Amino acid sequence: MDKYQEFLINKVDNFYVYAQDEDCKFYNIFANDEKTLREFNSAIIDYNSKHFRDDFIIGNEISIKQIEDINIKKYILFIANQSFFNVECVKDRNILPALKKKGEGQIAFAVQIDFDNRISSLKISFKDDLAEAVEIPIKYVEADKEAYYAKVKKQKNDERVKEAKISHSTGVDLVNIYFQPCHESYKYTEISLYKDELLLAKYKVDEDSFFKSISGLAFGKYEYIIKQFDKNGEILLETNKQEFHLTKPNQGFRNVVSWP
Repeated sequence: MDKYQEFLINKVDNFYVYAQDEDCKFYNIFANDEKTLREFNSAIIDYNSKHFRDDFIIGNEISIKQIEDINIKKYILFIANQSFFNVECVKDRNILPALKKKGEGQIAFAVQIDFDNRISSLKISFKDDLAEAVEIPIKYVEADKEAYYAKVKKQKNDERVKEAKISHSTGVDLVNIYFQPCHESYKYTEISLYKDELLLAKYKVDEDSFFKSISGLAFGKYEYIIKQFDKNGEILLETNKQEFHLTKPNQGFRNVVSWP
């Protein structure tokens, strides 16, 4: 790409990428000859989309970055540039026309981007032979799968921690820890008790009990972690460490704490 081609392509903010909804709403509106460019623009404005780039600068390649949700594979690349005569897609050495829509003195193009069915490049030609046609490779940048799965796992765990309604109360030398099953497949709970970062004990609480009383504890700071399991021994939830304190009666008071 020479400097003049690059100038014509990037002279206005005219490349936008949107994540598609499942029924490809944007693309279908654009493809509908009865729908105007104004209606298409209104749909984009009204739709709470994953519009994530409005400063799309084109260089030696077009970088299409997948959003965080790895299950979203389809996008629409919307192009509006009055210097363009035509936009074509190159896939498996075949040339496929991009959708074109005119109206109200404007011209726009739409290209469907699919991470599972990829086009390799865009071929852009210019009006009035302002510059030579140019072919620009498309670079597909996939989302971080491990980060996505970790986030989904954390969200599910957080929801189940809320469902478990974990809390505790303390006495002179004891703590009572309360909870509820976090899921319909719940089988049992495991409570790990710590003091000074050392694991003191693990307690298994069967499915018919929803609290654990631990007595014979000296004064000091303690922490516990709760895990809940299903019948196959798979972890349903795991909490962070929750601390409690045991103090002399004249130094403190009975402590009742609910999980945040």
